[in-house]
Amino acid sequence: MEPVDIVIVASFVTSFFWLKIWMQHLLSGPGAGRKIAPEDIATFKIDVPDDQEEIAEFTNKDRWTRIAANDEENIQWTLFLIWGNLVVGNSTAVDVTGYATILFVFFRIVYTVLYRCGINTLFLRTLTFGFGQFCGLTLAIILPVGAILNKP
Repeated sequence: MEPVDIVIVASFVTSFFWLKIWMQHLLSGPGAGRKIAPEDIATFKIDVPDDQEEIAEFTNKDRWTRIAANDEENIQWTLFLIWGNLVVGNSTAVDVTGYATILFVFFRIVYTVLYRCGINTLFLRTLTFGFGQFCGLTLAIILPVGAILNKP
């Protein structure tokens, strides 16, 4: 197998696993196995057990724990895509990667601020998260495309 072919295979595998993890998070549902922020209960009209103490017990530490867990679930995998695109992509893929990366960072920062402040009015935090995910999805798609276009 030629080195260029291995780069293409690695690009597809990297994108595949990013998409696999992304789908797992989508399918597991909001707040699966975790405390749910009070604003999310209201925004998504989530049925809460009669035990209302769980809402009152959502502490500042819980909020920061959820922010950190969400960053760990999303940022590290997208970094692979960013670097992969820069290493194997052609000039078009690198340009798209630049814009998608800037937007991804912007949406992640806004998402963190909104989550910390407990804001999800009009699904604002949810939309911000979704736009960040769209940037990651763009990077996952452009990685193998850039590798193929860069093949001599």
